[in-house]
Amino acid sequence: MFNIFGQGKDKSEKEFNKSRAKIFPVVKVETSGGSGKTIEFTAENQPVFKKIAGDLLCFYGIEKADNFVLLTKSQIPSTISMDDLDSIAKENLLTEVQKNLKIHKTDFGGIGFTCGGNHEAALILIPEIWGVLIEKLGENIVFGVPAKDMSIFVNSDQIDSVSKLQEMINDIHKDGSRLLSKKMFKYKDGQIEVK
Repeated sequence: MFNIFGQGKDKSEKEFNKSRAKIFPVVKVETSGGSGKTIEFTAENQPVFKKIAGDLLCFYGIEKADNFVLLTKSQIPSTISMDDLDSIAKENLLTEVQKNLKIHKTDFGGIGFTCGGNHEAALILIPEIWGVLIEKLGENIVFGVPAKDMSIFVNSDQIDSVSKLQEMINDIHKDGSRLLSKKMFKYKDGQIEVK
């Protein structure tokens, strides 16, 4: 059986450990409709993912230059649980983004982050990021993840800021690239939900 490590399943733990430091969460959007063509996966070749909220999904991938090769069930050793994989990916992400994470303010009272272009959307999965956001925006936060290299956060009590955030998301989806969700989400008490 082919896998990205070029080894059989019996060597998956060794190969997984070799790539462990390059495993990151990869945020994607669930789609429906389209061309009518669907990709069918066997159980073992199904990419590993979990639902975040709404149409946002978290996959797990090995970083290769400017893209990610998504991990499939067959590439995850039986000794690694989904919670283990999630923890590994989030720890790697936190380590990676600390090198060049920058906070930016919008002209409508929001906050965004930059960290190199490949991990901005996945920042929503890191508890430490939410600590920073709560400190700056308060407990009730609304946010958008309109593209892979963008996540914007506002205080949900600021009605004008929320409205401007929705306008920004709509504008990005008119002619942007690397698009994700058109939805807005809320964060409260450690949970992400659709607004």
